[in-house]
Amino acid sequence: MTKLSGRKILLMTDFDGTIAAYRKDPRKVSLAKDMVAILQKFTRQPNLKLAVVSGRGLQDLEKMVNIRGIILAGCFGGVFRDEQGKVHTWEKAPDYFGPVEELAEFFSRSPVFKGVYIEKKEIALTLHYKDLGVKKRREVLKVIEEAREKNPIFNFHVGDKGTEIIPQGLGKGWFIQEMLKKYPDFYPVFLGNDWVDLEGIEVLRGQGLAFYVGDTPPPGSHGLSGLKEVKKLFKKLLAVNQAALNAS
Repeated sequence: MTKLSGRKILLMTDFDGTIAAYRKDPRKVSLAKDMVAILQKFTRQPNLKLAVVSGRGLQDLEKMVNIRGIILAGCFGGVFRDEQGKVHTWEKAPDYFGPVEELAEFFSRSPVFKGVYIEKKEIALTLHYKDLGVKKRREVLKVIEEAREKNPIFNFHVGDKGTEIIPQGLGKGWFIQEMLKKYPDFYPVFLGNDWVDLEGIEVLRGQGLAFYVGDTPPPGSHGLSGLKEVKKLFKKLLAVNQAALNAS
């Protein structure tokens, strides 16, 4: 933490699994009260900026993180709200509003998708099917593959429990680059916990600090075992900033 002493800090963090515990149903995820209190402190201290960047849609994220003064970025950063509440979008976002609606409708019409939670966002989709049996899951994956062939403008990240459908060229790395340009005097710190965060970790290599919540942190990052360590890190950042303010 010594390298952060006396510096302005731009903290960017993932949401699910990083500052909020995973739940079987993603619609039931919520911030713990002590985490809310910590995040609120970031908005009150000068020389600190806080951004939450998630694969969730922005409207969903706003319900999950109902705290003024925090930058909220949904759809992997493609749609974000600044500290003043103004919404900004990735330059190619308008090209995806219609196609996302069409994809969501395509999946919802399929009888195979009964039991699949279709999480529609502004410019992306997540398909949740981890509770399906093996046979039903195979049928779902066939429909997903059909959609992939017909929609080359999207990246389909297919997994055993779910599929992320993201616009080509969009990722958390793009959002982090935007924040670095907007706040060039701030030292960047990023936290993530899965494959969608690897791009952000790579962006900060050599120019900031990156933390990975979970086992085996990737190159260029420091490991944190879970939410307790995330909270400890946040408290240290707040303490470092407060000490610098007291000394000035």
